[in-house]
Amino acid sequence: MFWQPYLYITNLVKFKALKVIRPINIMIISSKKIVGNMVKSRVTISCPMNFDRFPMDRQSCKFLVTTSSEKFPNIQMRSSYTWVSQNGSSMTDTAVYIPKIEELELTEQGKREMAKYNTTSVVGFTITLKRRSMPYFLQYYLPAIAIVILSQMSFLISPQQLPGRVALLVTLFLVLTNIFINQQVII
Repeated sequence: MFWQPYLYITNLVKFKALKVIRPINIMIISSKKIVGNMVKSRVTISCPMNFDRFPMDRQSCKFLVTTSSEKFPNIQMRSSYTWVSQNGSSMTDTAVYIPKIEELELTEQGKREMAKYNTTSVVGFTITLKRRSMPYFLQYYLPAIAIVILSQMSFLISPQQLPGRVALLVTLFLVLTNIFINQQVII
């Protein structure tokens, strides 16, 4: 049995090592006396999100794996990843968000934090999710703008033509009622 480092994954919800018959775990020893350990796994993490700018929001979530060891201070980690949605399709095809994955750039503050917790190695990436805002614009903003413009047109109709003004405002009221009913069906 080989020594394996203690790993800490930030915001971890679920970790599952993938296996066929046994867990997929590969140990590599190179001619330069470097020992490598590869584990294929599926990781679920939580990510705090802020929806103040909905529907034009952008969410960032860091996936960090850190390790520390006083006996072995020269631990280096590398990662590779694949983004798959719950139903198995690519996230760029079906999701509300457009994902963008960037390798982690460790800032000076991050390096100081690593030193504070005696962390010798860190690997990870940042997932940035940008919401597709066009469906929200077409479904909410465009009808609201059209209704406001039409309601302002009622002031252009002279006060003596009362039936025309009333017909326009009743039509707007019926459109608003229809939109409200359709939103209740969606929810």
